[in-house]
Amino acid sequence: MPPAVVEELHSLLEAAYSSWTYDSFALAAASQGHPLSALLYFLLHRSGLMTRFRLNSLMTARFARALEAGYQDQPYHNKIHAADVLQTLHVVLTRGGLVPGYADPLTLLACLLAGAAHDLQHSGLTNDFLVATEHPLALLYNDKSPAENHHLATLFSMLRCPELALLAHLPKQERDKMRKIIIELIMGTDMKQHFTITSSFANLHRLPAERVPLARISQDMKAIASQQHPAATGSSVKAPTDEVSRLLGLQVALKISDLGSSAETFEVNRRWVAALQDEFFAQGDQEKAAGLPVSALMDRDKPGAASAASQFGWYDFVAIPLFYNFTRVFPQAEPLMSNAMATYREV
Repeated sequence: MPPAVVEELHSLLEAAYSSWTYDSFALAAASQGHPLSALLYFLLHRSGLMTRFRLNSLMTARFARALEAGYQDQPYHNKIHAADVLQTLHVVLTRGGLVPGYADPLTLLACLLAGAAHDLQHSGLTNDFLVATEHPLALLYNDKSPAENHHLATLFSMLRCPELALLAHLPKQERDKMRKIIIELIMGTDMKQHFTITSSFANLHRLPAERVPLARISQDMKAIASQQHPAATGSSVKAPTDEVSRLLGLQVALKISDLGSSAETFEVNRRWVAALQDEFFAQGDQEKAAGLPVSALMDRDKPGAASAASQFGWYDFVAIPLFYNFTRVFPQAEPLMSNAMATYREV
């Protein structure tokens, strides 16, 4: 790489470590098409996890490239999206107050691997489509979260390959713990489970079940922001009382990150929305060809995901309620909520 490109890549990777907004498209360009592998290796090294768990540097690099290669060239669910989710998840965990109470070093390592692999080999098709067409994955997993089950099976198969087995030297107890965390987190990204998980999170923390008016959200965020010291690095969040509540908090952290493009700058957000719409329309075309009813927002002859009505609905009923409740529990994640509100106002 030319020195100027190397310098830009280094700058983008350093920014990824702690920035609440991020342009993963710029990272993809600077890394010459390797945003996920570059970011995963950097985060594992920069965080000290490679040293702490004695991860072989060459094997880690090889694994990161193989993981990245497993992502297909879909408009939205691709390696750039995986890098974007990984970056957001790292910041949510490390700056949002979940470390160390919710995420000790081993858990943090598991979370980063889950974020990087959460859409591995994604086909660009929804679970509903896979089930409706009796896709081999739907048959294999009996119609239950076929995509998420496939992401997990592919990841764990990779980790069993001798040349990619970067965790093989860890004690079985640690590997088993990581496996459980990764499974819980990635399975939780199935949008069919969204309201079940978010309702459980709200009930656990005694948060209001009804939608909160935007005016109150703005007031609450100002109050939370005024209490946050910009130099604070520790967490004021109480550690979870049991394993169930800890895993639930981590599940929501990954869900927050999976929807993290809703909290990027308006310009970056528009690129993600356009990419998602392209992927939706491509599925709609397949549904028409198969004689199936066209799913909502997937008919290219009608307003799609990028329409103002769709975006307002998305923020009002999905993104903002999720971000708001998460910030109520983890107030150090307030910048994420503020960024989402700022982008929402520009829709």
